[in-house]
Amino acid sequence: MQELILKNEVSPSKIEALIQFLKSWGIEAEIKSKSKVVSKKKNPSDFFGTISKEEGEKMQEYLKNSRIEWERSI
Repeated sequence: MQELILKNEVSPSKIEALIQFLKSWGIEAEIKSKSKVVSKKKNPSDFFGTISKEEGEKMQEYLKNSRIEWERSI
């Protein structure tokens, strides 16, 4: 079995003509069409291991306070 992939949209009349041409040469053919897969826009929360904006801000505040504490004179 071999596969022919048409990369652009082709009118039904042209597809029918192509099928008839192949059949005239004794080549069995059939049509299978696939709809294009439309990928949905991903949100940051779709990725494993991400944190919310609020959690990120809490962590930044904690780090900021830790740096201040670390650099403080004894």
